[in-house]
Amino acid sequence: GGEAAPTTGAALLVPGAAIVEASGRDARAWILDQETSTAVLRRIKTGRAIGKAVEVLDGLRPGDRVILAPPADIREGMRIAPVESKEGD
Repeated sequence: GGEAAPTTGAALLVPGAAIVEASGRDARAWILDQETSTAVLRRIKTGRAIGKAVEVLDGLRPGDRVILAPPADIREGMRIAPVESKEGD
């Protein structure tokens, strides 16, 4: 599995490892569908790289959970167990 990060409506930063199939500013990222707990590959538009993070300008919606470290065998519709980083979980 992989950790998932909550997103906001503004441009946001995600770890570069979460971006797959990058070609120029056209890239894709794995998103956790929270209703079905499955992986969905979503087209995103990236901005600048800031350290090890990449700015995402478009393609993510508020509340989307980006799969930060997708497993090597990830595929569309694969069940993903969300990992929370809260205390006491």
